[in-house]
Amino acid sequence: MLKQSGYYRFPTINGNQVVFVCEDDLWSIPASGGVPVRLTANLGEVSRPFLSPDGTNLAFIGREEGHMEVYHSTARRPTPKRERQEDYGRRSLSIILKAIRLASG
Repeated sequence: MLKQSGYYRFPTINGNQVVFVCEDDLWSIPASGGVPVRLTANLGEVSRPFLSPDGTNLAFIGREEGHMEVYHSTARRPTPKRERQEDYGRRSLSIILKAIRLASG
């Protein structure tokens, strides 16, 4: 078995899905093991992913333009959308607030 080392940070888990940060991008892997799948390939750093309680949504902090911003997407194959303050009421506020709380903590 091939062992790979790296830095794996900020894991979040829901059911059999684990999302974590490595190489400043988000990755997903089944909790039972397998091959990780890169979910993001950004120019900026990402951190503090959070899976929704039902496992269908993902919120995280991105620094595409240097400052912290909340991004929201589906958990399986995200196409992240930057959350603007006026959009917070239209999304799952609990997911966004959790991401903000974790990022500032």
